[in-house]
Amino acid sequence: MTHNTKRVQASDADSSSPAYDTKHSITVSQSVASELEIVEGQQVALANPNASPQRVGTGRSIAAYRVAAITDSNGERVELGTDGRQYISDESAFKAELRDQVPDNSLTVPEARRRNEFTETLHIDDYSSNILVMAYHGGDIEANTAESADWFHKKCKEYGITTDVYTARGYGKDNFGRWHVGSSSMHLRSFPKLREVAARHYDLAVSFHLHDVANNDESPKVLVGGRAEPDLRNRVAGRLDDALPSKYDYITELSQHSMMGASHENVVNWVTRDGESGLQIEVTPRISQIHRKTVGREIALAVLAYLGRGNL
Repeated sequence: MTHNTKRVQASDADSSSPAYDTKHSITVSQSVASELEIVEGQQVALANPNASPQRVGTGRSIAAYRVAAITDSNGERVELGTDGRQYISDESAFKAELRDQVPDNSLTVPEARRRNEFTETLHIDDYSSNILVMAYHGGDIEANTAESADWFHKKCKEYGITTDVYTARGYGKDNFGRWHVGSSSMHLRSFPKLREVAARHYDLAVSFHLHDVANNDESPKVLVGGRAEPDLRNRVAGRLDDALPSKYDYITELSQHSMMGASHENVVNWVTRDGESGLQIEVTPRISQIHRKTVGREIALAVLAYLGRGNL
């Protein structure tokens, strides 16, 4: 599906607005919402085409926002809080471009990187594939996660097992703040290639993520979560523990950490046929930077062993 854009007037929200004290929400006037067929709860991209180059490194800045409300305000307007505005403008009022989805899928990954943009990719290995591997916080958002997903795919292929690969990658300054959409919040209207994935009903899905981004690996943990069977989660943790040179704390019990992907609303769970077969991997930035290949390959081997595929 081709995305649609519209020129709008952007301004700061007042204290009564649901977008006032949030970094990632906006409100959209009814006329704009009707024209672009935007609904509450979906994510959109809002761009400032005249942003300061000193501020963003290019002459244009853009970020993803959740539509918190559709308002009766006059004209073609969006409003956002000052915390959210920091990603795209220093001005309290400015001309903006609103995109009715987050990615610009007309861009290749290298083009998105050069333009500080966001794009999705979907590789269908085989239309009978029952395994999906995902890195929807790829690019600069959670660095090297898309690369781990690719290594997972390659290792499965060595054993004759087909996997589909979905990635979403965002680039540029303040990339995490500008592009990160939570795993339990992603709206299908906002991510067209994810919408394709959602219709396929996989037996197993695996997603790669980073956590403890700000803690500099002072207390390194590897979280092996999702609603997949505990036996699979434990196999993955054991395989990584054997393969990685340093010793980390491995957490597989869903109740032991807040970022275990336990929610049924988490993408990795709801893309599976039964809603209970998602495997969410959370490693630290250092692990991902140094061991992205090992992480992807060893998790693939653990999954294949669990499925009884190959001499593992």
